[in-house]
Amino acid sequence: MELFKVTIEYDDLEAKKEWNEQIEAASKFCMRVEIPFPKRLTATTYAAVLGDYGYKMIENAGKVALETIIGTGEDTWEKFGAIVLAVERIGSVGIQEIETKQSETKGLKNE
Repeated sequence: MELFKVTIEYDDLEAKKEWNEQIEAASKFCMRVEIPFPKRLTATTYAAVLGDYGYKMIENAGKVALETIIGTGEDTWEKFGAIVLAVERIGSVGIQEIETKQSETKGLKNE
């Protein structure tokens, strides 16, 4: 399993909505004011991906990051204008399943 550091960029929908309202208000009063477009947000997360080596693995890491930060589905990603800026391979990781005994679980619940 490979671990990737993924950076994505997306629109701040609240700021974009306010920007649209300011533009509409300025146009109603025929005002010529400069209203800067809102800055896009940037987020970094980590994604662990198994299998599909090469480009496909990088693509899967990007999808995992988008689902983690923005939400599930390409429609949601388009709504936010989300794009993957960078995918950096950190290294290989292993996942170990931890098994607990029934008595240990009961002991924790009683405390």
